[in-house]
Amino acid sequence: MSDMVLAILLGIAAAIAFGFVPVFARLGLVHLRTNTGVLTSMLAGLFVVGLFAVPLHIRDMFAISMLTLLWVAILGFANYRLGRFFNYTSVRLIGVARASPLLATAPLWATLAAIVFLGETPNAATLLGVVTVVGGVALIVSERS
Repeated sequence: MSDMVLAILLGIAAAIAFGFVPVFARLGLVHLRTNTGVLTSMLAGLFVVGLFAVPLHIRDMFAISMLTLLWVAILGFANYRLGRFFNYTSVRLIGVARASPLLATAPLWATLAAIVFLGETPNAATLLGVVTVVGGVALIVSERS
């Protein structure tokens, strides 16, 4: 199997897994505060990482530079703490069907950040995707409940 096919299959598997997250969050948040839900999901993730990643990649973990560690720490705070808190709160307040497409605007923000901070130049397909995402979000936000 080529790397491209494997990447596509893993991307689809990740999308399916991430697609179920708001449903589980909504079910769990019926009985929990958002912060408790975030902490619980982070601890569960830490368990999985500790169980699989640490034994398999312990040497790599000690070879990380301090700058890389800083970037990964920022990533962890932004994604796992802030991102989950905002995601779970939006799911609790407006439901899975409206919150999930808003979360799916992440590629838009990643594209903008890549252009501004990394100097990347998007191609026509990327720009079309960004316009499509913005249009979809506009439709969702304008929907009457």
